Amino acid sequence: MDPFVSPQPNYHLHSSTLNAQQVDSQSGPRKHAQWINYETNIFVAACETLIVDGHQNGKCFTKYEWQTLVHLFNTNSGNNWSKQQLKNRWDALCLKHKRFEELINSSGVAYDTSTGLISVSTEWWDQKIKEKKEYKKYKDKDC
Repeated sequence: MDPFVSPQPNYHLHSSTLNAQQVDSQSGPRKHAQWINYETNIFVAACETLIVDGHQNGKCFTKYEWQTLVHLFNTNSGNNWSKQQLKNRWDALCLKHKRFEELINSSGVAYDTSTGLISVSTEWWDQKIKEKKEYKKYKDKDC
């Protein structure tokens, strides 16, 4: 039996997409969502499921699609998070992706897929961090 439950028969998160772990759902709801990698993986897999099925309106989801996404995520994660908590995560991941693209599309940048690191000189990083402080999060970090 598949460990992932879907809201409709055609919505299904594949276990190969996720790094399955046990999550303690007995601790109660979190006031502020503090995402762990496992939950982010479930959220991304749920988003990918809707997007692949053509259920995305432009750059975001419709009201119905958000309801489906909330159900799909909560069912598979054991959480009871709101649309707003998931929307906040969506927005944060979109911004992170935008910043990452800005960095790797800069001249003189090499991205090492084996390590997940951006390979550039210390001087280059210093200049980029002066441009935008947010770039510091990507220095010496797996992207």
